[in-house]
Formats: sequence, structure tokens, C-alpha cells
Amino acid sequence: MEKLTSFVESFLHEAKIYSNGILEGDNKKANKADKNLTKLYKKIKEMDGIEKLKNNITQKDEGVRFCIAATIIKEFPQLTEKVLKDIVANDTLFSSLATVVLDLWEKGQL
Repeated sequence: MEKLTSFVESFLHEAKIYSNGILEGDNKKANKADKNLTKLYKKIKEMDGIEKLKNNITQKDEGVRFCIAATIIKEFPQLTEKVLKDIVANDTLFSSLATVVLDLWEKGQL
């Protein structure tokens, strides 16, 4: 359980780095964090810890919420669609990213 908690905390940390990279226009930083998020998601999923990741979807940072929602959309589509639609409605930098994820989801491409 400690290992799972560590992976979830690392995911949240990398999501914050991703968020900052997007906001700063630092694509290299965001892309590196995105790769780390994918690796951490796989580890969390292997440990049946997606529920624990889902429990963090109410984070204050919109970029972190986006990362969680986009990552677990297959496991929790109703919840994540709502979160992504809320992000779209905020009309921020993450709105366009959330729009792309929702569009791909609706087309069955995720």
C-alpha cells in the first residue's frame, strides 16, 4: 500500500510539473512529465490503484485535474467527462486540451 501511495503522489507531482510546463510554454518540460505520467499510470493500474488516483480528481490545480481526468477516462467516463467539460467551460489554456480529449473520446479514439 505504501508503494501505491508513493506512485499516486509521484503522479500528482508529475501532473503539477506538466501543468506548469503548459502554463510556462515549456513543451520539453510538459512532454517529459507526460511520459512520466504514462509510466506512473501503468504502475498504478498494475496495483489496482486507479480508484486512489480518481480520489484526487478534485485537486485545486486545473492542470492536475486535467491530467487525472484524461488519464482515467476509460475507467471512469462519466466522472471524467464532467471534469473535462468543466475545464472547457473555464476558458483557460487547459480548455483546448480538454476539448481535444473529449473529442477523441467521443470518436472512440482513446
